[in-house]
Amino acid sequence: MQRGVRRHVNLLLLEPTTSPAIFGLRSLGRTAIHPRRLFLAQRVLVPSLAFLWLVGCSSSNPLPHESFLVFGGTGGVGGSSGTSATGGLTTGGGTTGGLGATGGSYPSGGSLPTGGTVPAGGTGSVVSTGGAMPIGGATGSTGGTTGGAPPTGGSGGVAPTGGTPPTGGGTPPIGGSGGSGGTPPTGGNETGGAPPSPYGNGYAPVTVTVDDARAAYEAWKDIHLEDCGSGVHRVRWENAKLDATVSEGIGYGMLLAVSWNDQTVFDGLYAYSRQMANKSGPGVSNNHLMDWLRYGCDAHKDTKYSEYPDGAAADADLDVAMALIMANCRWGGGNYSSNATNIINAIREHMFWEADGLRILQPGDSSWFDDTMTGMPTGCVNYSYFAPAYYRAFAEHVPADAAFWNAAASDAYTLLGRASHSTTGLVRNWGSADGNDAVGSCSSSYTRAASYGDDAARTPWRIGTDYLWYGTTAAKSWTDRVTTWVKGIPISQTGQWYHRDGTIDSEAPSPTDHTVINVGPFAVGAMSYDQATVDDFAAEILAIPAVSSAHDGEYFPRMLRALSLLALSGGFTACGGG
Repeated sequence: MQRGVRRHVNLLLLEPTTSPAIFGLRSLGRTAIHPRRLFLAQRVLVPSLAFLWLVGCSSSNPLPHESFLVFGGTGGVGGSSGTSATGGLTTGGGTTGGLGATGGSYPSGGSLPTGGTVPAGGTGSVVSTGGAMPIGGATGSTGGTTGGAPPTGGSGGVAPTGGTPPTGGGTPPIGGSGGSGGTPPTGGNETGGAPPSPYGNGYAPVTVTVDDARAAYEAWKDIHLEDCGSGVHRVRWENAKLDATVSEGIGYGMLLAVSWNDQTVFDGLYAYSRQMANKSGPGVSNNHLMDWLRYGCDAHKDTKYSEYPDGAAADADLDVAMALIMANCRWGGGNYSSNATNIINAIREHMFWEADGLRILQPGDSSWFDDTMTGMPTGCVNYSYFAPAYYRAFAEHVPADAAFWNAAASDAYTLLGRASHSTTGLVRNWGSADGNDAVGSCSSSYTRAASYGDDAARTPWRIGTDYLWYGTTAAKSWTDRVTTWVKGIPISQTGQWYHRDGTIDSEAPSPTDHTVINVGPFAVGAMSYDQATVDDFAAEILAIPAVSSAHDGEYFPRMLRALSLLALSGGFTACGGG
């Protein structure tokens, strides 16, 4: 596998890796209690138990402290249990004049509040059965989904009858906030269905868990994270190049660290990013952006793996800026907010080109991209760098430039529409703002520039994020088109390199390798499609071996595995999973 090799002046990372044949192993193993069996048990038990309760309690007696339990909807994870619908019944909430439902077993970290008093004349309604919890861990009890450890934190508690459920204490775990008693978001059902999306948009897969996502993060850390001491951490590059660090890895690492509440690692990676700060550009003392390739814990310059190690890569700095916004939201304090602002302003100043009324993200800050004689300003575009969800967050963070960033988000879809194949939705690794091939000096500098490969593969993850965070209809339209094409292969038989029309690019390196480089982002994109599809796509990530001797036991697949599972398990939010 060879990701974009730059042959000219200072530029961008793109990681070459060797690609041994993928193992033909599969390890699906996910066991759960069948929801139909739970439903039948509940139909027998619930009416009897409800009757016994009504015999033991009257409208004049308070609900016992132990609180009579019914089988049914989950009470959410940590956070607030949500306000119940008056006179009705919803998963995770109480009903007026009825019994408060508990969310399966009580999460540790909080005490169970006492129930309220049943108002006179109220009837003891029984909560709906089979409701599933938002992503963030399984309830481990009747009526909840299986898989994953119960989250820690305050208990959502038993709702007092006839009133509003109490707010649970503690911080909700990564992957979801407290369940709501109201209408479930798109992708979830109140009774017997899949868990509602923790993002409020799309579908949450039941085939992967928070534990799966955490395992991918820890596996990445074990190989690629180095503690340099003195509060500095760096991301080691590929298995054969562990002495090097690329700015892309720093950005990805910061997104993961904040989402997993790993503040020490986050701060250490940001400290290293400042050592990588671009001090070598013409007339630039420090523009807050990173040179794309440096070495060792001191971030020294070398030409060991590339003749041109200087210059920033836009995707890396975009990720660092977004990670700082997340950190400011999650932890507050420090200089997270001001540091984010500095990088956002530098990205706008050094990495955008305006033409034909469009704001076009350039791949980096090198003057090479500004060469009008070769057509480079608009003739060298990497669509997988487009991050419209980030642009919307930047608009909120820097209100003075909100008009620019919101327009950039809209323009990203205009450019994406020009570049996408009408049937498959696939885009080139590198192209032009007019949607055609990249100009000669750009195209010849990267591996298989006109194909859908290791660069373009990230596009469904970035565009899918805009739908999950903001419900952007243009994002769903694009990801659904790509997902429809993938379903026709199907996902279990996808290769690594394609022409835009969906045929295999047989001239590419390892063209038919089945890898999480494609499968992971495809799964995130499928979160806008339907429940069965995202379940299928997400499960395939776990079926692909990630051992060091396999194709996916390398830096880039490990990163995309960890990032994709983070998003699929509900932990990739604009507030850093908190």
